Amino acid sequence: MTATFIESDCSIQHNGQSFTAGGAHICDCSDGYRRGVVYVRPEAKEVTDWHGNKLATANFGRVYQGNFSRMQAVTFIHDGITFHGRYCPDWSQALRVRSTKRVKG
Repeated sequence: MTATFIESDCSIQHNGQSFTAGGAHICDCSDGYRRGVVYVRPEAKEVTDWHGNKLATANFGRVYQGNFSRMQAVTFIHDGITFHGRYCPDWSQALRVRSTKRVKG
């Protein structure tokens, strides 16, 4: 796997405790697709890194009822590559994404 974007320093301090998240990342996978985790800000129509820095403007689909919760599709372009993913607006801002086409042979 080749990393095209990996966020670091994703820790916060609260009441004397430290909490660390995995952050955002986008990597090339062995099957030729690019995958990752980013975060959404639907009110601003954008995807961000864990710190809230804008990565791209996004298109949000309609919210629909999935098997266990409401879901929403998101599409955006990062580094000239189109990505698509779904997230649950009821409990998370994390968005798992995959490029819509292979980026490597």
